[in-house]
Amino acid sequence: MSARLEFDGLSVSPTVIETIVRIAAEGVDGVASVGGTPITGAAAVFKPKMPSVEVSASEEGEELDVAVYLTAVYGENLTDLGAAVQKAIIDALGSQLGVEKVAIDVYIESLDFTPTP
Repeated sequence: MSARLEFDGLSVSPTVIETIVRIAAEGVDGVASVGGTPITGAAAVFKPKMPSVEVSASEEGEELDVAVYLTAVYGENLTDLGAAVQKAIIDALGSQLGVEKVAIDVYIESLDFTPTP
């Protein structure tokens, strides 16, 4: 990944965009965490670390592409959850960076079965 992303006349560090995306997604009810279940033990040695957020700009620099990987709370409607996460990310990127063209892929990598109090 390059040191900066260029899109719509704006140059921003990917880390800044990843942070905005992560915070927006974590604020949605039904999202247990951004990123899947952590890999521990011997599997951590052989399995690559799962990404939590990936960002890139289209070749023309007109659109921002975002992929976010989530752990969802068990029992949530996953279709509705994905749509709510997309809306939260679009709203956050629009208000903070003025980005209007965003393609967002939401990947639900695992479920959290922890009982809620």
